[in-house]
Amino acid sequence: MLFFANGAGSASWASRLPEIRVGLDLGEGALGLALLGATVGLFLATALTSLLVVRFGSRALSILAGLAMSATLPIIGWAPSFLPLAAALVAYGMTNGALDLASNVQAVGVERRAGRSMLTGFHALFSGGAIVGAGGAALAASWAVPVDVHLTAVAILLALTFAVVAPSLLNDRVEATKQAAAPTRPSFSVLSRPLVGLGILAFCVLLAEGAIFDWSAVYLSTVAGATPAIAAIGLATFQGAMMMGRLSGDALAGRIGPAMLVRGGALLAAAGLTLSLVIPDVPIVLIGLAVMGLGIASAFPLLLSAAARTRGVASPTALGAITAAGYTGFLAGPPIIGFIAEPTDLRFGLAVVLACLLIAVFLAGRAPALRHHGSDDPSAVASPISGA
Repeated sequence: MLFFANGAGSASWASRLPEIRVGLDLGEGALGLALLGATVGLFLATALTSLLVVRFGSRALSILAGLAMSATLPIIGWAPSFLPLAAALVAYGMTNGALDLASNVQAVGVERRAGRSMLTGFHALFSGGAIVGAGGAALAASWAVPVDVHLTAVAILLALTFAVVAPSLLNDRVEATKQAAAPTRPSFSVLSRPLVGLGILAFCVLLAEGAIFDWSAVYLSTVAGATPAIAAIGLATFQGAMMMGRLSGDALAGRIGPAMLVRGGALLAAAGLTLSLVIPDVPIVLIGLAVMGLGIASAFPLLLSAAARTRGVASPTALGAITAAGYTGFLAGPPIIGFIAEPTDLRFGLAVVLACLLIAVFLAGRAPALRHHGSDDPSAVASPISGA
């Protein structure tokens, strides 16, 4: 439910960006600059989030971050101009980054206890939530529900969800307290040498995912000529394909290996994006988005799982570093695309995504941590607190 709620909240506001853009009379460059606020918030949050997880446990941080993220959604909808929107996105980036890391630490804890690979399945529920969020946004747009009313309703539902699931989460506070008192307490979430390759891959694949989150609806409406309701369906199509890919991702990784799955998936995603850019017709774009979602579906959870198994790095620190690298791409990619698209065309801006996917194809086979899956060995999966 943590992953599901996270996806639903993110897709709810991202799917209504075309209306927010028109309502505030923002160009593509200005919208990209506003989206940069989420990146700033992410950096402010991620530097200390892994330390907070170690100090207080991931359960407490998951709930607090989730409730705070819910509170930022109405502010995005209420923003009357550029600066309040940018400030709201800074707050969203901070709370979303904290929730994402804490929920992934929870998921790694479940994975360790189960003794098998499960992280891709958890991320499938993020995609499921995004489908619901994008679908709700499409209905709200078709019914002419104001953005602020829509996001306020979503915020209330998400806050109730976080409150209900709180007692069911793993209580790792005692283990976290012991680790915080130990001399080997984790440092800030930075990319140490064993994590550099995974970090670059995470940056590339999540830049691609972030680009679709923030620009698919705008691309469909401005380039392909779709209505606001149809434009919102583009994100749901992408996330639906991602959910399908993630539900089968753990099994596929066990058969062909994580490196091959990440490399082949990035190549498939590049093909889907190329199709959407070359033929900007609504049905073709939707097909391209589905192919792209299927391709990059399993990459990020497999990178997180590999990071959690990295020897010599405590899991919260490793997960924090990979999350920071990935979500830097997720949140920095959209403004970069906007800056490029402003003087040229949105298709030129999205070419950045294509370049990142091709880099991922090249690097996937060269990251040593991806070559050994270890999904069936409980000892191979690091403790969410104490490290490998």
